[in-house]
Amino acid sequence: MSIRTLVRRTAAASLVTLAPLHAATAHAQVTVGTAEPGGGLCLPLGCSHGQPSRYQQVYAASAFGGAMDIGALTFHHTQFQPGAGLFAPVTLALAFSVTDRGAGALGTVFDDNVGSGARAFATVAIVGSAAAPTFTISGTPFHYDPALGNLLVDWRIIGPGDEFRFFGLNTYFDADYSGVLTSAVADHEFVPGFREAVTFDAGLVTTFTPAVSSVPEPATTALLGLGLAGIGLLVRVRRRAEG
Repeated sequence: MSIRTLVRRTAAASLVTLAPLHAATAHAQVTVGTAEPGGGLCLPLGCSHGQPSRYQQVYAASAFGGAMDIGALTFHHTQFQPGAGLFAPVTLALAFSVTDRGAGALGTVFDDNVGSGARAFATVAIVGSAAAPTFTISGTPFHYDPALGNLLVDWRIIGPGDEFRFFGLNTYFDADYSGVLTSAVADHEFVPGFREAVTFDAGLVTTFTPAVSSVPEPATTALLGLGLAGIGLLVRVRRRAEG
């Protein structure tokens, strides 16, 4: 086999390989939980009384097909009183971590539920109409590997107080009541000045959207370099032959 043929085949193979390798690193959306008609949670987005200051939700690692860089969370408003209600006028600060606590096993001491690699994701202020069928929060991408444990989303909630709210007009988002893939814990202040943490078998149905990265994977970069080097060598060989 001539050097020219070898270089041509190497360059072509490298460039052809780029496409499938890049596709392998892309991830589809993952929705955790199944919405059940007639039920939902107002926590932490739409409760009009007993305003929580902290809400945590765990997602079973088994719900994810593999590691992903989470870029956005979407919550759904389609099963219970869809298209109605208002958001609780609050500021939400979300953080992610990997935890050994599973669905149905969150404790009422919030910090004890937080696992390794805890990192802030997003801070967002919400107010006004919650009539849209979905609500999305985007943030700093968080790399989650389900092989390391379950996923915990930790919400810290800051609001103006119940005196600025309409008592009883809760807005509910779709919740999963299977108790298998997700569960939650939140604190309440039903009695002024007294907070109590309560666990829930249900958790908000959540769609995880992968972050879009413009940075090539290391393997893709290496193959691209190899392909370009091969093309360059082929050009030099041709020039020598033509000269």
